[in-house]
Amino acid sequence: MYTSEMTNVEPIHFPNFGYLSGKFTDEDLAPVRAEVEKIKANFESSSKFNSDLAGNIKKEYLLNDSKNHVYQLLAPLIQKYEDSFPGFYKILNTLTDNVPLVLDYLWVNFQKKHEFNPAHDHAGVKYFEIWLNIPYTKKEEELVSPGLNSNKNCSGDFEFQYVDTLGRVNYETIEMSKEMENHFVLFPASTSHCVYPFFSTDEYRVSVSGNLRYKVK
Repeated sequence: MYTSEMTNVEPIHFPNFGYLSGKFTDEDLAPVRAEVEKIKANFESSSKFNSDLAGNIKKEYLLNDSKNHVYQLLAPLIQKYEDSFPGFYKILNTLTDNVPLVLDYLWVNFQKKHEFNPAHDHAGVKYFEIWLNIPYTKKEEELVSPGLNSNKNCSGDFEFQYVDTLGRVNYETIEMSKEMENHFVLFPASTSHCVYPFFSTDEYRVSVSGNLRYKVK
């Protein structure tokens, strides 16, 4: 039997760009929660943002008071992303001068039972989502989900979709539960993602999101 003496055989991975995940403290998010509660107390006088979003969600509103605070929270995470996935900005950046990323819009979603966000992406360079209130546990959702006997019971979950080098769509699912409150994800704005409907409670699932763009004159 022939045995090759070839050497230096090693796997080579195609570069790809993932996402950052972490958790803010209650103190970090206090100004955000205060503005969200102000909106919740008077939906009628708040600035609706539905026409700019893909969400099949009735209550989506702009946030203004806490916008600068959220940007300050994100600033070190923007650099962390570049450190974790070097080369991302070189692929996107066709600008001749260095320009900062700014928080374009900040908004809050009050998602109710049966509402959902279909697969979509966002304008800009980066997008983030912060989960303020998840009014269910994964177990509670699994028990009442229409997908109870499915091989993919994704009720209430957040999910990424991306194409691999074989052209197949892959999925990265983040299970949503009360334990995910105060957690965030930060990722390229062009990454497709969706939020599945939940069924186990009449409370709001509250998330805060925003787009980061280059600031140009």
